[in-house]
Amino acid sequence: MTGRASLVAFAADLCRFAGRRGAAALIAMLAGAVAEGVGLAVLLPLLALVLTPARAGPGALVDRALGWTGVEGQLALLALVLGAFVVAMLARALVLTWRDRVLMSLQIDFVAALRARLLTALAQVRWSDIATIRHARIAQALGEDLERCGAATHTVLQIAAMTAMLATQWLLVLLISPRLAAAMLLLIAMAALVFLPSLRRVGRAGFGLATGRLGAAHGTAQLLGGLKSALAEGTQSLFTAQLARLGAEQSAKRLDFLRRTGRSRIVAATGLGVTGALVIFAGVWLGSSPVALLATLAIFLRMAGPALTMQHNAQTLTDQLPAHAALAELVGELRRNEVLSTQTRTLPRRAEIRLQEIGYRHQQGAGVDGISLTLSPGEMIAVIGPSGAGKTTLVDLLAGLLRPQTGSITIGGVALDGTTLADWRTHIAYVGQDSFLRHDTVRANLLAGAAVMEEEAIADALAIAGADDLLAGLPDGLETVVAERGARLSGGQRQRIALARALLRRPDLLILDEATNALDPAAEQAVLARLAALRPRPLIVIVAHRPAPQAACDRAITLEDGRIASDTLRG
Repeated sequence: MTGRASLVAFAADLCRFAGRRGAAALIAMLAGAVAEGVGLAVLLPLLALVLTPARAGPGALVDRALGWTGVEGQLALLALVLGAFVVAMLARALVLTWRDRVLMSLQIDFVAALRARLLTALAQVRWSDIATIRHARIAQALGEDLERCGAATHTVLQIAAMTAMLATQWLLVLLISPRLAAAMLLLIAMAALVFLPSLRRVGRAGFGLATGRLGAAHGTAQLLGGLKSALAEGTQSLFTAQLARLGAEQSAKRLDFLRRTGRSRIVAATGLGVTGALVIFAGVWLGSSPVALLATLAIFLRMAGPALTMQHNAQTLTDQLPAHAALAELVGELRRNEVLSTQTRTLPRRAEIRLQEIGYRHQQGAGVDGISLTLSPGEMIAVIGPSGAGKTTLVDLLAGLLRPQTGSITIGGVALDGTTLADWRTHIAYVGQDSFLRHDTVRANLLAGAAVMEEEAIADALAIAGADDLLAGLPDGLETVVAERGARLSGGQRQRIALARALLRRPDLLILDEATNALDPAAEQAVLARLAALRPRPLIVIVAHRPAPQAACDRAITLEDGRIASDTLRG
């Protein structure tokens, strides 16, 4: 997407979101521009009084304005004008503060809406579709891209406010001297034409920098994922060299962008200075009065700062807009794969699950074919088989993470599809081999998605998972912060906390995918025995390779090459 197309798409998105608030923001920007203009307008009578004490020829507009006051005497008029100047500055400060608050509120809410749009799209898509998207891309969108969208919103609103301000100040010059205003407008247009190629070059550099940023984020994520094995194998020098190379490439792009923006800023500042000098020269050549010339010069100097800021913002925007384009592209991609329907149906609780000739094959060929099963409430089932047999694919289909490519799944006779999936997700709990914990307290991790939150229920869940002794050893018990991904706990401790969290959901279906493999055999056997003794007991499906989970279950389903090799009831 080109810079112009990105700007149009971003502005259209912002306007759609703003709605009526956009009108309020426009009024605030115009009010700020008028406040700036009023402050400058007071310069006219002030200059007239200072430069022409006898009020000889200060200009008809100023002369009439001073005459309307009815105040006589130069000092009295000066005091009146200075008082008006102070009032104008106070009013300006109040109006600009209100304007900035309105614009900042719009910016914050727009970014919040973009974040909600992305999170909603993520929540309504199949896991198989999310898995095909680079995780670095999603992390980039939720982090840096949203931050840059906020910066772009601020930049665009600031440019709009400054445009209104500059237009108001030019109108003031028009009131002072139409000829000077015409000369100023012509010279500014000529300067803009000269500056435009420089802005385009900066824009191309900005878009290249933004594109490289995603590539660097993806490479960094991949390398960080391999840091543990690199440290274990003593190859961390290769790891750091790759990270350094990625950083150097992005730094080179950043320096190129900064060099281009610096040159462009010099060109703009020089052009602005030349334009100001030519405006005054044109005023003298056209025979403008000293008051008009000095007032125009004062206004032009006030315009110079915002004009240079606008030039800088226009360059900065080229580095910010690609973030919105990338975010919109990701949301569009996710929405094309949405599976949750806007019309939802509820499923019966503790109902029979029937799989009828279901099949699902991943791109690399692994998966399941022709699976037909009936799973009853309260059963404890082991799913076993060699690696690649389709065990995880089967439980992912049960969880609704994958949609069958062939066949169907029904819960109590109701099809598991886009209309029932949202309800089904409230009926299940899924504990994987890599138990994820947030950087928060043990209590907060336990209660994430919990159906019950009473202290007694928490204690019971921890006891079943064998985590009650664990808590006794933590410095702050349930209020202990477990660090990012539960780094302060061992693998077995994380699995116990994750299992207790799953039990607090009061699920109809509890899926354990190698969820106890980090426990020692005795602890694993004890946990499985307590799960088997649950009353009422949810349907428990355990993917396992070790003997203990298989022995604890009352039914074992063996998969080979994606098909059922045996389905055995145990006495």
